[in-house]
Amino acid sequence: MKLSDEVKFAEFLGGIYKGFDKELSPAWIEVFIAVLKNYDYDAVIAGFYAHMKNTESGRFAPMPADIVKAIDGGGADASQIAWATLLKTLSQVGTYESVVFDDALVH
Repeated sequence: MKLSDEVKFAEFLGGIYKGFDKELSPAWIEVFIAVLKNYDYDAVIAGFYAHMKNTESGRFAPMPADIVKAIDGGGADASQIAWATLLKTLSQVGTYESVVFDDALVH
């Protein structure tokens, strides 16, 4: 997020937490901003909506890690991608050839 997005984001976050009958402290807003600062504002907002749509976690006020998970995907997503990469490589190269993967998760 850009510095210019922080005020808009703080207002958005306050509205989300108000919907859960919770108040936000300035320190907690700073934590959200610090955790999410490397993401584009639109991606952060989409992450909040993805969290809210989740029937398991969307019933609770979001934590910064919930939004990061919604943006980046969870560990299960990464493992599924790694498995698909492995299977694709096996079908192309075969089982008796050596390969080197760029991603350490696949290795």
